[in-house]
Amino acid sequence: KRINLRMGGGASVPNFQRRPAPEVNDHMERLQRISDRKVKPVVKANSYQEVPSDYVDMIHRMKNINLFNNFNLLKPDLMPYQNLNSSVELSTNIAGTQVEIKHRSDGKYGIDLSSRGLTQLPEEICFNSNMQQCTWINLAQNKLESVEHLDVLMHLQEVYIGKVFEHGTVHGNRIGKLPSEIFQLPFLKILDVSGCSLKELPASIKNLGNIQVLSAARNQISSIPVELEQIGTLRILNLDGNVLTELPEFLSRCHSLRKLSVKNNRIVSISESLPMMEGLEVLNLHGNVLSALPESMGEFMNLSILIASDNKLRGLPSTFEGMTSLQVLGLEKNLFKFLPICIPKMDNLRMLSFNFNEIAEVSEDVGQLKKLDRLWLEGNKIAFFPETLALAPELDDLKIGGNSFTGLPDCIGQLYGMRDLNISNLSLFRLPDTFEWLYNLQRLDVSHNSLSVFPREILQLKALKIFNVDFAFRIVIRIGVANRDYYC
Repeated sequence: KRINLRMGGGASVPNFQRRPAPEVNDHMERLQRISDRKVKPVVKANSYQEVPSDYVDMIHRMKNINLFNNFNLLKPDLMPYQNLNSSVELSTNIAGTQVEIKHRSDGKYGIDLSSRGLTQLPEEICFNSNMQQCTWINLAQNKLESVEHLDVLMHLQEVYIGKVFEHGTVHGNRIGKLPSEIFQLPFLKILDVSGCSLKELPASIKNLGNIQVLSAARNQISSIPVELEQIGTLRILNLDGNVLTELPEFLSRCHSLRKLSVKNNRIVSISESLPMMEGLEVLNLHGNVLSALPESMGEFMNLSILIASDNKLRGLPSTFEGMTSLQVLGLEKNLFKFLPICIPKMDNLRMLSFNFNEIAEVSEDVGQLKKLDRLWLEGNKIAFFPETLALAPELDDLKIGGNSFTGLPDCIGQLYGMRDLNISNLSLFRLPDTFEWLYNLQRLDVSHNSLSVFPREILQLKALKIFNVDFAFRIVIRIGVANRDYYC
């Protein structure tokens, strides 16, 4: 499953000469012997000018290939394994810098220079003929203040000077402003300058005529340049973690935009004309200081995901019921005291999250959401479990922990499709007998309750995989001492 074609010897690349066929056959015989023993093979070869034809069929079955210091193997006419689903790596040393060329599953070759401690981009790398066909470069997590000579790599389509990972970590550089070399790349489609100490996006951003994805998260950008509306190809704009205070009106003219993320800024207002972005499908407003959303947002006909958690919202405009395409609505950590009346009329809603608000009552009409499969209401002040939820046939993830009710109705057993249920921190004394009907339940959290006995209904849940009972039981012990009773 793994093959290494590694050059033995020093860091310099010698004149390549094809190994004689007998040695290739020796390698193949050795591979076969290793394969028969079901051990992952590692082949160490020295100086192939091309991949031996005898290797081709075998390489197609490989999961991972490392080609150390064999640049010539990357020539398109010498790459018989371009259809591999995983990466092909070449590692070598140029000008004292370890360089990795990777072949991604999408078929694109790229240069990985991340985490090298670079203070400048070595010109020997940019002018190396073997790098000219690469279509992406990763320079994240260095100490770069400039990217001089980057424009020599004319075929670049993706440039990562910074990078934001899923868990929120940002690996950037110190460039301070968008380098002029970026605007000399005619095929550039993806640009990531996250965590690069930018204070603005220059007006020259309009010259990125083919850009589709622009990420400038975790900088100090205070405004969005109006020139963005001149980029007719921009589909994704990520400005998370900056110091924006508003979403300007001209964004409504960015008709190609599909995803806009501005979470963790200081936005206090949104332009009424914003819904004119007819193609927008995802809008992330998490972590701002919005106290209200404009009435016109109900005109977002194609919006499928709206996240406005961790703001200061107290309600939603009634026009939201017109958002017929909305499937995910995230409003955690706001100031809602009740579910907005427009919610039950959003027929296509699949996920609804109101965790950690101040909701005291849930409308009985929520059961009308026939497509709802995730409902999160943790950390509110709900006094009664809404029995009409039993009418939501698709509901499979319900989080209602941390509320005020102390009992569950029998109708909860009618949620036959439920797979994930959180009923923690509710002061429950018992579970209803109908609990055993939840035969599809896989994850159950009953922690921090006051159960007096182990609920035998749990024993009937054959699909259960995760069961959290931390601090779930109140054990009562009677101790008689000197004609007095003590209870623990």
